[in-house]
Amino acid sequence: MKNIFSKKQAIVNLLILLIMVQTFTACTDDTLQDSAQPDGGQIAFNLDIDDGVQTRVSTAADFSSAWEENDAVGLFAVSHPSGTPAALAASGNYMNNVSLALGASVWSLSPARYY
Repeated sequence: MKNIFSKKQAIVNLLILLIMVQTFTACTDDTLQDSAQPDGGQIAFNLDIDDGVQTRVSTAADFSSAWEENDAVGLFAVSHPSGTPAALAASGNYMNNVSLALGASVWSLSPARYY
Protein backbone atom coordinates (compact mmCIF):
# COMPACT_ATOMS: atom_id res chain seq x y z
CA MET A 1 0.00 0.00 0.00
CA LYS A 2 2.89 2.36 0.71
CA ASN A 3 4.15 2.13 -2.93
CA ILE A 4 0.77 3.30 -4.29
CA PHE A 5 0.81 6.36 -2.01
CA SER A 6 4.34 7.33 -3.02
CA LYS A 7 3.45 7.03 -6.73
CA LYS A 8 0.44 9.27 -6.21
CA GLN A 9 2.55 11.77 -4.28
CA ALA A 10 5.17 11.75 -7.04
CA ILE A 11 2.48 12.47 -9.65
CA VAL A 12 1.05 15.30 -7.56
CA ASN A 13 4.54 16.78 -7.07
CA LEU A 14 5.21 16.54 -10.81
CA LEU A 15 1.92 18.31 -11.63
CA ILE A 16 2.72 21.10 -9.16
CA LEU A 17 6.17 21.49 -10.72
CA LEU A 18 4.69 21.67 -14.25
CA ILE A 19 2.19 24.33 -13.17
CA MET A 20 4.98 26.38 -11.59
CA VAL A 21 7.13 26.12 -14.75
CA GLN A 22 4.20 27.17 -16.95
CA THR A 23 3.48 30.14 -14.68
CA PHE A 24 7.03 31.46 -14.88
CA THR A 25 7.23 31.04 -18.66
CA ALA A 26 3.89 32.63 -19.55
CA CYS A 27 3.62 34.85 -22.63
CA THR A 28 3.93 38.61 -22.40
CA ASP A 29 2.10 41.29 -24.34
CA ASP A 30 4.73 43.25 -26.30
CA THR A 31 2.31 45.38 -28.32
CA LEU A 32 2.96 49.08 -28.72
CA GLN A 33 0.81 51.44 -26.72
CA ASP A 34 -0.62 54.45 -28.59
CA SER A 35 0.18 56.80 -25.71
CA ALA A 36 3.91 56.04 -26.07
CA GLN A 37 4.20 57.16 -29.70
CA PRO A 38 6.44 60.20 -30.36
CA ASP A 39 5.80 62.90 -32.97
CA GLY A 40 2.02 62.64 -32.81
CA GLY A 41 2.12 58.94 -33.66
CA GLN A 42 4.12 59.28 -36.89
CA ILE A 43 5.90 56.02 -37.72
CA ALA A 44 9.69 56.44 -37.68
CA PHE A 45 12.54 54.07 -38.53
CA ASN A 46 16.27 53.94 -37.94
CA LEU A 47 17.91 51.30 -40.14
CA ASP A 48 21.34 49.86 -39.42
CA ILE A 49 23.57 47.48 -41.34
CA ASP A 50 25.02 44.36 -39.76
CA ASP A 51 28.64 44.42 -40.95
CA GLY A 52 28.67 40.63 -40.90
CA VAL A 53 26.08 40.44 -43.68
CA GLN A 54 26.85 40.89 -47.37
CA THR A 55 24.91 43.87 -48.75
CA ARG A 56 24.77 46.06 -51.82
CA VAL A 57 25.40 49.27 -49.94
CA SER A 58 28.46 51.49 -50.02
CA THR A 59 31.50 49.75 -48.52
CA ALA A 60 34.51 51.71 -47.23
CA ALA A 61 38.18 50.73 -47.56
CA ASP A 62 38.00 49.09 -44.10
CA PHE A 63 35.09 46.94 -45.40
CA SER A 64 32.53 48.67 -43.18
CA SER A 65 29.16 49.35 -44.81
CA ALA A 66 26.93 52.39 -44.46
CA TRP A 67 23.73 53.79 -45.91
CA GLU A 68 24.14 56.78 -48.21
CA GLU A 69 21.84 59.77 -48.65
CA ASN A 70 18.91 58.94 -50.98
CA ASP A 71 19.12 55.17 -50.32
CA ALA A 72 15.59 53.78 -50.07
CA VAL A 73 13.71 50.60 -49.17
CA GLY A 74 10.09 49.60 -49.75
CA LEU A 75 7.87 48.78 -46.77
CA PHE A 76 4.81 46.57 -46.56
CA ALA A 77 2.54 46.51 -43.48
CA VAL A 78 -0.93 45.43 -42.46
CA SER A 79 -3.18 46.97 -39.83
CA HIS A 80 -5.37 44.86 -37.62
CA PRO A 81 -7.38 45.10 -34.40
CA SER A 82 -5.36 44.49 -31.25
CA GLY A 83 -4.81 40.80 -30.64
CA THR A 84 -6.06 39.73 -34.07
CA PRO A 85 -3.39 38.49 -36.47
CA ALA A 86 -3.50 39.74 -40.06
CA ALA A 87 -1.80 38.50 -43.20
CA LEU A 88 -0.13 40.56 -45.91
CA ALA A 89 -2.36 40.66 -49.00
CA ALA A 90 -1.60 41.37 -52.65
CA SER A 91 -3.31 44.76 -52.26
CA GLY A 92 -5.27 46.80 -49.73
CA ASN A 93 -2.59 46.69 -47.00
CA TYR A 94 -1.84 49.65 -44.72
CA MET A 95 1.48 50.03 -46.61
CA ASN A 96 2.20 48.61 -50.07
CA ASN A 97 5.83 49.20 -51.03
CA VAL A 98 5.87 52.63 -49.34
CA SER A 99 9.21 54.36 -49.84
CA LEU A 100 11.43 54.75 -46.78
CA ALA A 101 14.30 56.99 -47.88
CA LEU A 102 17.37 58.33 -46.11
CA GLY A 103 17.71 62.11 -46.18
CA ALA A 104 20.76 63.92 -44.82
CA SER A 105 20.59 61.91 -41.58
CA VAL A 106 16.95 60.86 -41.04
CA TRP A 107 14.86 58.07 -42.56
CA SER A 108 11.43 59.24 -43.68
CA LEU A 109 8.33 57.63 -45.18
CA SER A 110 6.78 59.12 -48.27
CA PRO A 111 3.92 59.72 -47.66
CA ALA A 112 4.15 59.88 -43.85
CA ARG A 113 2.24 57.16 -41.98
CA TYR A 114 0.85 57.11 -38.43
CA TYR A 115 0.20 54.46 -35.79
